Amino acid sequence: MHSKLLLISYNFYPNSIAGSLRFSHLSKYLENKGFDISVLTINKNKIVTKDPNLIHGGKIYRTGIYPSLPLKYDKLLIRKYRRFLFKFLPIDSQVGWVIPALFKAISLVKKKKFDKIIVTGPPFSSFLIAYFCSVLFNVDLIVDYRDPWFIWDNYSSFFRAKIKLRKVNFFIERKILKHAWKIVFNTKRTLQSYLKQFPDIENKSFVISNAFNEKKIITEKKINSEKIIILYAGIFYGERKLNYLYKPLKRIFEEKIIDRNKLEIHVFGKVPKDDWELLKDYSLSDIVTEHNRVEYEKILSFMKGADILYLAQGYDHRHCVPYKIIDYLSVKKPILALTPSKSATHELMEQVDCGEAPEISSENEIYTALVKLINKKKYTFNGVEKYTWTNITNEYASILKN
Repeated sequence: MHSKLLLISYNFYPNSIAGSLRFSHLSKYLENKGFDISVLTINKNKIVTKDPNLIHGGKIYRTGIYPSLPLKYDKLLIRKYRRFLFKFLPIDSQVGWVIPALFKAISLVKKKKFDKIIVTGPPFSSFLIAYFCSVLFNVDLIVDYRDPWFIWDNYSSFFRAKIKLRKVNFFIERKILKHAWKIVFNTKRTLQSYLKQFPDIENKSFVISNAFNEKKIITEKKINSEKIIILYAGIFYGERKLNYLYKPLKRIFEEKIIDRNKLEIHVFGKVPKDDWELLKDYSLSDIVTEHNRVEYEKILSFMKGADILYLAQGYDHRHCVPYKIIDYLSVKKPILALTPSKSATHELMEQVDCGEAPEISSENEIYTALVKLINKKKYTFNGVEKYTWTNITNEYASILKN
């Protein structure tokens, strides 16, 4: 039996959002390697989208969150409440999880005598729970970043700067990183950014990417076998939009590279209202179909049946590789990743022969990439083995044993 691990993750099984996948899967694969896993996470009634088939492992312990976050925030009062929490609470609006989770974590550490504590974020309020337990009981702490904290805080709304929450967060993060035994980032670009701010963490920092299950058999499901299908599944927000495709596609149709009746875009999620308006302006609304979001297993089947898998990643997230890219790699279908040329996603696309990564701000580059994909350029997917769970679990286990 390997060492006893306490994983602290706000997002975890059966939560189906992308932030839940890394540690839901990792808990199972580390358990298979002999690690004794316990997981601390939130109550199931605080999870909006659930997937009962999500891979997971370990003994799960759950707690509440106070003040509680409303599950749905489409109503005006609920949106204002969430904004209030974000404005006046340090770290993030999930900081209400710290107190109940800390009591539970202390009880677990006393009882189980863990060798190591692993915490992942965002939300970064989880880091406080792990930090306090690590200090109180002298347990090694591994901090795992899915997204960067101080970079995220710099992109957050201006009103946080007015009450100096950014400085508070930066101070807290510095203390935690100084104390941590090991620090794990999921992209090299994020690590490089952190070393500029925290150069003293270099010798204890590692890069371990997200991963997919290479042994999983995914059944292909075609939406329309007679047409070129461009597929996107998820939420559009910030600079992640659909409208980057409109001008290049209109040009492709006008130049008769493909008949407009031979191509469709399918979105499993909500297309923003302003994107729909632009579609009408470009007379392209007939090629876009909006679907309700489906379970994780089903969307993988639709991905495998598509011809082009779409992602737009703006400058606001250039340090990260979205988990969607990892899902795309798992089905081995050509990827169209619109991204800044100096981004973590662009670096991945250069390492793996899996599609095209035009500069997100260049209409001509997007046009050229689309033409290649529509003409069914072949991709080898060489390099994809780096992003398998077998490889990633071995890397994580090596760090934990060291």
